[in-house]
Amino acid sequence: MLVRKAGYEKGKYCIIGGRQWKNEIVKETIQRQAKELGLEVSIISPFTYDFPAWVNSRLDQDQTKQPVCSVYPVRITHGTIMKEGKEYSNYEWFPIDKLPSTMAYDHKFEVDVAIKQLEKFLGNKPKLL
Repeated sequence: MLVRKAGYEKGKYCIIGGRQWKNEIVKETIQRQAKELGLEVSIISPFTYDFPAWVNSRLDQDQTKQPVCSVYPVRITHGTIMKEGKEYSNYEWFPIDKLPSTMAYDHKFEVDVAIKQLEKFLGNKPKLL
């Protein structure tokens, strides 16, 4: 998980993500976001760019706007996470059953739902996030 460097959720843990740019397809967005951390990723099957593990449109997920977030569980295929980036100051791996209580936005909820979807479709639970 990344530690946010800016915004009203500064200092809290968050999952990798960001906004989709105009005229950008989902695949490009996911790879761009991963590249900003020094990574290449692939979506964990059976999920695909057209089949996210979760679409979050809850009204209480962000205090500043009403976003719709698509959650895609991914596997790192190449690279190493940079220690610091433009929007994050650090990162840390957590066992799934020991996620931090200080998570930004609605990310704890999104992670919980994505893990349930992985268990449902794959029959097993990932170990780290």
